[in-house]
Amino acid sequence: MRELIAVTCLILGGWLTLSAAVTLVLGLLSRSWPMVTGVVRASRVLKKLNSEGDEVSRRELEYSYSVKGKTYRGTRVRFDAYGMFAWSANVARALRRGDEVSVFHSPSHPSVSALQRGVSPLVMLPLAAGVGLLWAGLCLLLAAV
Repeated sequence: MRELIAVTCLILGGWLTLSAAVTLVLGLLSRSWPMVTGVVRASRVLKKLNSEGDEVSRRELEYSYSVKGKTYRGTRVRFDAYGMFAWSANVARALRRGDEVSVFHSPSHPSVSALQRGVSPLVMLPLAAGVGLLWAGLCLLLAAV
């Protein structure tokens, strides 16, 4: 049983660490990405009831932009912890369908984009959790030997 828990910790920790590290690197690289003008295609707030009957909302954003004659679509406001913290109330109120936006895109992969340069410091939360799970999994495996 200990080995199963250890392997689960290693797999989950590896996934969290890797995805957070990629987000962190892309966010840092985005500071020097070129900017093009894009257009907001959709900006809406979806409301529904959760399992406890409380109303919860989720914001959706989609924009399009062109690089070297090819059109791309994006949804990322900025690089953060799995899109959980990208939307602030100000961004939600400010962006409407048809608005022009500044889009920062990767020069080598133009389909990777964001409306804000940089990375949210909150990306450190899943990174730390991933490293912690990797450590716990390794300790559990070593204790089983």
